[in-house]
Amino acid sequence: MARLQARGFPFVAHGRNGTDDTSYCWLDTDGRAAFADAFELLYGLGHRRFGLLSIDDPLTFRILREDGMRNAFDGKGDPGLSLCHVSCARYDPEGRPRTISTLLDGPDRPTAVLAVADGLAIELMAAAQARGLSIPEDLSVIGFDNIPAAAHVTPGLTTFDARIADCASELAAMLLARIAAPDQPHVSRLLTPQLVLRHSHGPAPRA
Repeated sequence: MARLQARGFPFVAHGRNGTDDTSYCWLDTDGRAAFADAFELLYGLGHRRFGLLSIDDPLTFRILREDGMRNAFDGKGDPGLSLCHVSCARYDPEGRPRTISTLLDGPDRPTAVLAVADGLAIELMAAAQARGLSIPEDLSVIGFDNIPAAAHVTPGLTTFDARIADCASELAAMLLARIAAPDQPHVSRLLTPQLVLRHSHGPAPRA
């Protein structure tokens, strides 16, 4: 990106480096708002013990999704809330099961978990079911991305669709506009992800 900027080459980024970067044109989906909405949905269903399953990698989408949940969580001011935040390297097949086990095997296991990506959510669901937990009766899970597998696991994963087709159309239009008027101020756009309600979330278990 820095090389493109240095050469004055017109481009538009899908995603962004940093949360408030205005030094280039970008389009992104609003993961911060999505995770705040997911928390509110689960809180409204009675959940008070939450988990956040994330990655270690310093990527903007991860930071924004985590911020969305944490801000909504802190905004409740509810002393009955608890949050177990765990993370692993993005591509670490050995580390992921260890990280997931800290969520599922602790004394105060969460009743609802938000995962920053569908792959993590699906792996979490499989690990929970292998332990005899029922989804969503014992554990609610919500992911992000709406990858094809999300519709085919049992139960289907509730997740956010990143609207990739819409992003592609918007990016093309933004790039054409940038090529036509390269000296205009940089433009940034946020698209609202679509919540896809399936069957991996439900009311909090009764005590």
